[in-house]
Amino acid sequence: MPLGFLGLVAFENDWDIFPYASYGLLALQHRGGERQIICGDFKGSLKCMNLNEYESDKNEIKMSFIAATMNGTSGSIEEVQLDGEKIIAISEYEKDTLRDLLSEIIKLKDEKVTKLKKLIDEYSEHEVPSFMAITNRNEVIVWRSPNGITPLSIGNYGFDMVLFSSETSAIDVLDCDFRKHLIPGEVAYASPKIFKIFKGKNSKEKGSICLFELLYTARHDSIIDGVPVYDFRKELGKELALNFSHDVDIVVGVPETAYPYAIGFSQAIRKPFELSFIPTAGRMRSMLKASGIERLIAVHLKMNPVKSAMEGKRIALIDDSMVTGSTIKTVSQILRNRVGVEEIHLLIASPKIVSSCPYRIFPLEERNLIASNLEDTNITRYLDVDSLTWLSNESVKKVADKYGISFCDRCFNKNSEVL
Repeated sequence: MPLGFLGLVAFENDWDIFPYASYGLLALQHRGGERQIICGDFKGSLKCMNLNEYESDKNEIKMSFIAATMNGTSGSIEEVQLDGEKIIAISEYEKDTLRDLLSEIIKLKDEKVTKLKKLIDEYSEHEVPSFMAITNRNEVIVWRSPNGITPLSIGNYGFDMVLFSSETSAIDVLDCDFRKHLIPGEVAYASPKIFKIFKGKNSKEKGSICLFELLYTARHDSIIDGVPVYDFRKELGKELALNFSHDVDIVVGVPETAYPYAIGFSQAIRKPFELSFIPTAGRMRSMLKASGIERLIAVHLKMNPVKSAMEGKRIALIDDSMVTGSTIKTVSQILRNRVGVEEIHLLIASPKIVSSCPYRIFPLEERNLIASNLEDTNITRYLDVDSLTWLSNESVKKVADKYGISFCDRCFNKNSEVL
């Protein structure tokens, strides 16, 4: 799962910046809430700590921080020290070239921006993941990798502070003014005295955003590389309706991440959208749970059926994606045995997931992917649904072309090139 990046630099020393980390990471917790890390200068010592270990009356962080919310399998933290200088970086994944780059950055003494640009140009020729780094001089460096797989955005509070985030939703939640999306290969450098944005040698206006960002990862209220996520998902829901020929009474979305697809689908077939399940806990990503029992518990916590809305009805059940099928299997059993629906027509608002992620952003193993191992007839029987419809790769490309974006879809198409 792509981790949620957050970074901030204040241009004056009198700001209490910790609340921005706390609430900003809360707005990004859907990207992986198992760990929340904050790195900064804690009373003269540059270090990282878990957010829940921070005690505001004992720890004091000033001027700048970088932070991330992540799951156990995502993200990497690198630390380099040299001649009394120190730099810490949070990145998408571990890579030796990033550590080499950090070792070069820490050596920069004067004309840092000019020399940093030269370094970025040099390392643009190598695979370096997107990262946020902080130094013991309260400098923050943010780089979006040239492949553009994951997004990064910038906001600011006038001339007081600059904010970096994986999604615009965190910028909005913190009541910050959105300024721009970093383009692939672009770098931002911020210190209490300087703020610069520059393009690396291999920067480009359009990258290939991870398709999962648009289908599943990002919040509905985010804008990713200029694309309103909610609108994009509604359009895909309408596309899904073009290949559906069954008669239903209502349309439901499971879980809440599927709502925009279900709304677009219901508008296209002119059948009512109904609220079907109510979550008990906070937003849980059952797809990301490591073990079967954890996924099962997560499913039951995040969905309790609204029986009166569905009992005795033929339903179109929309899910945003299907990895192992365990969530939908549980849902179909609930609908059959506890609710008493008449028919279940399952529609998946993404293409079939058939391959592992070459960038290790999603911990997908091909042997666990239901679409990679079973034919549709067997999937339908296993899930105990009356029909199964997938969104095609062509439909996704059609909508993406409408918004003028390109994407990495290697997980959905084994023939796609690795960027």
